[in-house]
Amino acid sequence: MDTNIRVEIMYDDTVYNKWGEIINETYAGDIIDAVLNEYEEEYFGKDRKGRRVFVGSLDMYGKLVLEPGFKLVSDE
Repeated sequence: MDTNIRVEIMYDDTVYNKWGEIINETYAGDIIDAVLNEYEEEYFGKDRKGRRVFVGSLDMYGKLVLEPGFKLVSDE
């Protein structure tokens, strides 16, 4: 799998930590460029404010598994 992917956000979402602080916010229709963390085998992108967004990971066979709410647009 490529180290960079591009995904489209399918619906608005806000993620909070246990103290009620916003971790990230995503909005339907936005496009996120995500980069593979090769050590963890996880893809992370950035929201509109530059906060880290978990997009997906690689399964044990190296196949991309996206989180719900994301759709693969293209590999870069």
